[in-house]
Amino acid sequence: MTYFDLTSLSHQRAARVHGLRVAWAVLLVVFTIMFVAIGVGVTLHALHTRYTPFQDLVAVILEGGFAFAICLGAVALWKSGQGAVGLTVDDEGVQFRWASGRDDLLRWVEMKGQLVLLDYSADVGTEGSNPMSPWEAHRWARTPTQLSKEAFDEIIRAAETRGVRMTRAFQQQPRWWPPCVEVRFG
Repeated sequence: MTYFDLTSLSHQRAARVHGLRVAWAVLLVVFTIMFVAIGVGVTLHALHTRYTPFQDLVAVILEGGFAFAICLGAVALWKSGQGAVGLTVDDEGVQFRWASGRDDLLRWVEMKGQLVLLDYSADVGTEGSNPMSPWEAHRWARTPTQLSKEAFDEIIRAAETRGVRMTRAFQQQPRWWPPCVEVRFG
């Protein structure tokens, strides 16, 4: 069993995305107020006047757009939170420890489609590269976690010794995003 303390990396990531989280929170509040105001206004106006089909369409598009923006903002806030503060690699699998104290075990047999490791280290030093740790773990229903080089290598080594199939692929990202090596399990 190997434990890695990722607290400092997690705090660095949280500080790096703090401005983005504040902006999304403000936009989320503004869009929610507009969503409610338009909904109430349309409903009150409909009590006194019959809308034309075009006005109905505009109201539906506005309400749908604001609902989509609210959902997008909620997901952005959720996915940009603080990553795991600890990581344990053992015979059962990879266990993430969160700042709340909750532990989340990902068993070796469940890794397919559940965990993706990203290695940006090939691009360190070029413009746009990750200024913190160039190794990350991404899970679908969790915030991304910055990893140390040792933790990244230990996950791969432990998966190889347990016969977990891995695929590595170089991902050329859009111009504004650094390229990386993506490690998928399955």
